[in-house]
Amino acid sequence: MVLTRPPVIFAFIVVWAILALSLAAQAQTKSRPDCSFSSQSGNIQQSYRTGVAALQQNDVATARRQFELLVKQAPNCAELHDLLGYTMLRQAESKPAIHEFEAAVRLKPGFQLGMIHLAEALADAGQSAAAVDKFRQALALGPVDAATHTFFAHVLSAIGSNNEAGEQLRAAIRLEPANAATYDDLGSVLAQGKSYPEAEGQFRKAIELAPEMATPHLHLGVLLYRSGSKEKALSELQAAERLLPTLEAPHYYLGLIMAEQGNPSAAVVELQKAVQLKPGDADAHNQLGLALQRTGQSDEAVAAFRRALALDPQNSDLHNNLGLALTQAAKIDEAIQELEQASRLSPADASYRNNLGAAYLQKADFDGAVREFKKGLEVAPQNAELHYNLGLALKLKDDLPGALGELRQATDLGPALPDPYYTLGVTLWQMGRFEEASVELERALKVKPDYAEAYYTLGTIYRQMGKLPQASEALQAAIRLQPDFAGARTTLAAIFRQQGNEQAAAEENRLANHIRETQMGLQTAQFATNSGLKLLNAGDLAGAISQFDQAIKTYPDYLPAHQQLAVALQRNGDLKRSAGERAIAAKLSSKTRN
Repeated sequence: MVLTRPPVIFAFIVVWAILALSLAAQAQTKSRPDCSFSSQSGNIQQSYRTGVAALQQNDVATARRQFELLVKQAPNCAELHDLLGYTMLRQAESKPAIHEFEAAVRLKPGFQLGMIHLAEALADAGQSAAAVDKFRQALALGPVDAATHTFFAHVLSAIGSNNEAGEQLRAAIRLEPANAATYDDLGSVLAQGKSYPEAEGQFRKAIELAPEMATPHLHLGVLLYRSGSKEKALSELQAAERLLPTLEAPHYYLGLIMAEQGNPSAAVVELQKAVQLKPGDADAHNQLGLALQRTGQSDEAVAAFRRALALDPQNSDLHNNLGLALTQAAKIDEAIQELEQASRLSPADASYRNNLGAAYLQKADFDGAVREFKKGLEVAPQNAELHYNLGLALKLKDDLPGALGELRQATDLGPALPDPYYTLGVTLWQMGRFEEASVELERALKVKPDYAEAYYTLGTIYRQMGKLPQASEALQAAIRLQPDFAGARTTLAAIFRQQGNEQAAAEENRLANHIRETQMGLQTAQFATNSGLKLLNAGDLAGAISQFDQAIKTYPDYLPAHQQLAVALQRNGDLKRSAGERAIAAKLSSKTRN
């Protein structure tokens, strides 16, 4: 039975040894002449005893040979056909087993055990509807044991009849109230029917009865995770992992939880175990790739997505994720190929076109970016992000009127998005329309009051407008939000100097120089790189390059800063220096991988 993902396929749960002995006893004492061995030759009696003994010793091949001989000698004995069918089923030969079971119930129409075995064989062969019919016929003949109710429930669940499956499992529980596995099965059926509180109770009952049984802990953990109780889910999944470390699912779900809790390194460890245990699970490879991306291991992420695609080559999400990872690794041409494939497989998904356009932007192929964003808008004309990105691409092509139109549409469609206002403000500023630019930046700050870059740009505009007090106020706000914003301190120092406050100007310059020259922390590099990305996306290439340079100066081995500086330099036309930064990024990426 299945809770969610991954599928938990039930084993063929029948107490065959007990059933076989029961059949043997029936065959030995049967009064009908066709099943009596008392008057037969010693060889026949010996074959029967040998077959039964072989079953008791789990020697199925020997048992089958003996029962095949006996069926030839006594072809009208239903019990012998049933025993022979059982041995065939044990050898995973469903089709001949079904033939023998059908012979058994044809010879003896009221043979309930034979009918049950036929139902089980049909289920094993994937003929669920026929199996359900035979189970119902068997139940109509009289009471059955708990194992039969449970097996019938499995078949019903497989065809989506969860309510009836639940009834069968409750019947099994009435017969065997101490069987933990049946409570676990009932919990799974209830979870599939979204009866989550009752399902949780059944899983907990299973754990109470068999605390060292792994699957109830797993199922309860998955249920709690899906319900948003991640901390409680962790303890149950860890218990399942401890009890059955070779089971893939606990590692998979632990990896998901670790990633969602902001611990991608721990997620990588769990997901690596998951793919080792189940290398054919495309989704586990995909989740591993996402976790590796978050740790900055771009090349390893690319490899994980490639493994996922080898297992599921027509999955557009996987092509998209691989494309994004290749973009992160600055392998833009390869990224474009994957993103194009994602768009071909799912042409109605505008997000793939959006990502493809962004890859063309990073390549500085602005015509390609415009083309893809427009294709995306054909599918989703009310998508604010697509209008925003199209506006950015047009801006980078120096089509400022076109850019303004798209950016304004983005602000109309997505009034809660700060970046369209910000980029619109930067564009108007670069067109010399300072008053309008300041209005848009104020709107960006109303949506996102902690937008340091917007305060910085607004302060710069106010300075150019001669509004020094407002400029000073905006720049100081940027610094409060991001104390390591060296550019904001330098501009503020210039304003202080214009106002005749040399002492304050000197202090701001000193702090700016201190940030640039002496602070070597990774956090500063991250701040500067994130700031540079915002400036880059808004088309402020000089500001972006300055921020990336600052990031590299404070932390020379910070890979994202080198990658993004290469992009900014390329867009600015400095191809030689851009190539140098790409080479440094490739070297750092290789160093990280090794």
